[in-house]
Amino acid sequence: MYHPDHVVDGDVDTVWYSWQSVYTEVSFTLDLEDVFEIGSIEFFPTQLASYNIESSLNNTDWTTRHHDTIPYGALGPFVLNVDTPYEARYVKFTGSNNSNAYAGLAEIRVYGQVFPVGDGTAENPYEITTAEQLDAVRDYRDKHFILRNDIDLSPYNTGEGWLPIGADYDIRFVGTFNGNGFTIHNLFINRDENYIGLFGYIDNAKISKLTIENASVTGRNFVGALTGTAKDTTIDNIHVTGMVAGQFDQVGGLVGNGRNLIAIDCSSDVEVTGVQRLGGLIGYQSLESGDSSKIENSHATGSVSGHSYVGGLVGENRYLIINSSSTANVQASNSIAGGLVGENRGEIINSFATGAVGGDSSVGGLVGYQTDGSITDAYATGFVSAVNNTSNAGGLVGEASSTTLTNTYATGKVQGSGNVGGLVGIIKEGNISRSYANGGVEGNWRLGGLVGFAENTANIAQSYATGTVTGTLSAVGGLIGRLDGQVFSSYATGDVTGNGTVGGLVGDLYNTAAEIDASYATGDVTGELRVGGLVGVSHNSVINDSYALGVVTGGSEAGGLVGENSGGTITTSFFNSETSGQSDNEGKGEPKTTAELQQQTTFSSWTIVADDTIDQGYPLLTWQVSQSYSGDPDPVWVIGTKPPAFSVTPDAGAGGSISPGSVQSIPNGATTYFTIIPGDGFSIAGVTGCGGSLLGNIYTTDAITQACNVVATFQLTPVDPDPVVPDPVDPDPVDPDPVDPVQIEEGYSDAPQIVASHRLTRRDPQSEAVLSITRAHSEVPNSTTLVDDENPDNPSVITAADIVTEGRTITLQAEAYGDGSAVHRVLLITEGSENQIITQALSRFTGAFTLIEEQGRVTTWAPLPQINGHQWRAVVETQPDGESRLWYEVCETQCDNDHNWALSSVTLPGDQAFEAGNEIEVEEDILEGVQIRIETDVTRQIRF
Repeated sequence: MYHPDHVVDGDVDTVWYSWQSVYTEVSFTLDLEDVFEIGSIEFFPTQLASYNIESSLNNTDWTTRHHDTIPYGALGPFVLNVDTPYEARYVKFTGSNNSNAYAGLAEIRVYGQVFPVGDGTAENPYEITTAEQLDAVRDYRDKHFILRNDIDLSPYNTGEGWLPIGADYDIRFVGTFNGNGFTIHNLFINRDENYIGLFGYIDNAKISKLTIENASVTGRNFVGALTGTAKDTTIDNIHVTGMVAGQFDQVGGLVGNGRNLIAIDCSSDVEVTGVQRLGGLIGYQSLESGDSSKIENSHATGSVSGHSYVGGLVGENRYLIINSSSTANVQASNSIAGGLVGENRGEIINSFATGAVGGDSSVGGLVGYQTDGSITDAYATGFVSAVNNTSNAGGLVGEASSTTLTNTYATGKVQGSGNVGGLVGIIKEGNISRSYANGGVEGNWRLGGLVGFAENTANIAQSYATGTVTGTLSAVGGLIGRLDGQVFSSYATGDVTGNGTVGGLVGDLYNTAAEIDASYATGDVTGELRVGGLVGVSHNSVINDSYALGVVTGGSEAGGLVGENSGGTITTSFFNSETSGQSDNEGKGEPKTTAELQQQTTFSSWTIVADDTIDQGYPLLTWQVSQSYSGDPDPVWVIGTKPPAFSVTPDAGAGGSISPGSVQSIPNGATTYFTIIPGDGFSIAGVTGCGGSLLGNIYTTDAITQACNVVATFQLTPVDPDPVVPDPVDPDPVDPDPVDPVQIEEGYSDAPQIVASHRLTRRDPQSEAVLSITRAHSEVPNSTTLVDDENPDNPSVITAADIVTEGRTITLQAEAYGDGSAVHRVLLITEGSENQIITQALSRFTGAFTLIEEQGRVTTWAPLPQINGHQWRAVVETQPDGESRLWYEVCETQCDNDHNWALSSVTLPGDQAFEAGNEIEVEEDILEGVQIRIETDVTRQIRF
């Protein structure tokens, strides 16, 4: 209803003619006493059948402005908005009677133009600049509007607050509203009514680019900060903050009820409370017809709490959610709560939730109850807790039925009572593939690292779980608590603890339809009865081509593979007799040693292939090794044949250190070395481990074939307080053998990928202490190493290789000199000319390491002097075409480990290095004032 203060253009009084009753018609003329621009007319008829309204400037010449019939018994108000405002001083109203009854007009109001700018069309929308104009939108419900500045609704924050625009279906808003990037502040509503929000009910509308900030909205049903109900509508780029509360059903931070609603790029940071179908963004999202309902690129944060059907983004969803998320915490006092959606009957694609979720039953990190839909490329990370005895709690989905989950995962811890899973609590007649869970699972019964209960024809494929599973009762499994369906190509690695019917993969394999194919478990399994490394108990079920490795601890009916086999079939399935603590093969799986389980011949009946790029070990599922497949991988299994690497652990006692000081991973059959460094006042007492030998302060191991430790001990250097002066004449002096200050080793590395190598060690001639070690490796086939000792004062060693690229032969060289410096070169071999140096990099700092890679790239790492307590090194990298890059790396601690070096802020590409001049200032606080010199010449050399 209009109010007098809506008048914008002129002070037009409200005029009424109270109850003029006549038998035939009512007719009178209003004198406005001046000429005004008319914007709208409102009147309240009694028993009028039709009306005619005319205007005039002079009370002589009249123009008909409005003419229409009136429904029988209608009392109004009738609001006549003027599309094109007109000027008038006189307004004549004529109304005919209805069925020979008395006719009357209780009241008529004439208003000036509300919106001075625009005509309400899509091309020229009405412009809104004041709260009063926003309030007037309700009387132009089919027009188009644009906001021109922020609006503060504080003046309406008394009593019940703002009256929603289009407060019910009969007066719904059907126009467009462009917020134009502006904000409506301080929306306050507290009404015991339905359809509550800035708008009440919108239909075939579009609202865009609007922020509602600091909203406080309270109603009964269909409550949202933007609108209570949105039907066949698009909302785009809408953002809301504040509080929204409903007394019962369909309450959302943005929209209470969405019917064929499209919501794109929307967000809410809202505290939402109510009873059921509550969402951080939308309470209830439904699809009535067609395929035009979706939520896309939208997000909710804050909190959502209520009785049931509670979701961080949507309380109940019936169609599509894509590229959307929620970080809201969700709590339901009863059932069906999800971090993203409470109940989902549609599709969820590429979406996630991170908030904590709690409820009574059907509680999930992403979805509480999922049916007749699918979830793809989605995840949840929040903590999930359900308290009902049959709680149906899952890290991703609490309860799923007739649904498909693909490429999904959950990482949060899950707690409940029954039917509790790291990914899904219970699934009925559905499929899970390429999914995983790594959160811990705790509860009583039917607990699984991935699924608590896979019922009926539920199928799980190419999925895994890594979290620990702890139960107090029965049906507890590393992957699935109870399985009535099928598992294919899946595994579990978490430890499992329960009372009875406990398995590393499945606790209870229940009926003739239940089957496990090509799967394995590695976790330790502990229980009281019916405890198995793979399955606790198998009831007339099938196990094919599977294995278990974990320790099995149980009372009666414990087995390395299966605890109790009650009429089930087990084919070519194994357990580790050395690690499980079990040795039985009473129809419950075949015992094998560790060595046997790492040999392909053991699995000859499986679809398995060898792969020499994978370390030797137990069989792996093909999809674990490579994700580049579609559908079921063939073959199912792969077993590695590459010689394994072993850990060599250095250990230095008090009085010194050992370098490198971190654990080294050494390929099978290769050697390694450590530098033993006594502290001040100490000397080396001894070094043991890995079958090695000490030369000076370098300890070189034997060929590594198993994990071992290198232990260095130190002793105080003795001090003689009374030195004995020798006799002045020694008749037979013995001169010690001189120490060679430079030692060169060819092919010192036994690593299988190294074709040629050299190591040049410089020692102090007196103390024999190692001054520096300069090394080079080549991975290029047919590489060679050559020692040049013709000049004993400065011997050298060179490792070289040739590669052919684009029809040209390129020679790659790494050379070390007796003074510890190193150089690498890339030389172009051209017919009829000498070798032409493309690039040469010379390290003046001793102790460099050069690597010639198989494809022809050459890299040298050269240590720089320690600067302000930080260790630095320069790195030069040269491609076969001569293109080079020079950069610097810094290390804080454990600098013997390549993983601890970080790129400095100074990076200089090769082309710039050649043109940069003589000096580069390194602009870092810890290197303030330090200069690193770059020299260039016509041969494109880099020296550093």
